[in-house]
Amino acid sequence: MTTNHASRTPISSQSLKDFALAVRMDVMRVLLVLLLLSQICSAKTKRTSKPKPRGTLQFIYYVEDPDGRLAREAARIHNYTALRAWLDDPAHAPAAWQKEVRVDLNGDGRPEVFLLIYEHGHFADYSMFTQVRGQWRYIGGASYGGEAPARLARARGRWHDFSLDITGSRNRLVRHYYQWDPGAQEYEESYEITIRPMERMGDEP
Repeated sequence: MTTNHASRTPISSQSLKDFALAVRMDVMRVLLVLLLLSQICSAKTKRTSKPKPRGTLQFIYYVEDPDGRLAREAARIHNYTALRAWLDDPAHAPAAWQKEVRVDLNGDGRPEVFLLIYEHGHFADYSMFTQVRGQWRYIGGASYGGEAPARLARARGRWHDFSLDITGSRNRLVRHYYQWDPGAQEYEESYEITIRPMERMGDEP
């Protein structure tokens, strides 16, 4: 019995190397095309998309206010009529500090009004209001230590800087400076300086 075997042509090692090289070149061409396409798409995205805002760290505090007292208090601080009515109530009569302080901060001849919010040992917190077309508008807060606010020569627009002196513990005197913020349309405390340092305790050398 005779068996016929199909003739096989041997593959040389050089042919295998050529084939491998050809496949490698094809793969490199495909990768190059994909890289160019990805760069084109990325460039288009940068031109059309808006820049993403940078992330910011936020602290969120939750305060329980079941009866709404804190919410009413916060609203009262910024409302002249509500704060005035609250101060006129005998139940909220100030213990040591003036209910209001007046000083003309913008030079229009009509003084701005500081209304008491909170009393502390050496000072009190006040809300400041000005009249605009017959309506009272909140223009910031300040800490008052008993001495009248001193209007300064420097001004932003028509609003003058001012300072307030507060006497603290052991006769320490601190001067707080306030300036007008045109963006917020309010006064902000800019800095403070110590006019008189604390006195030494009696038992200190």
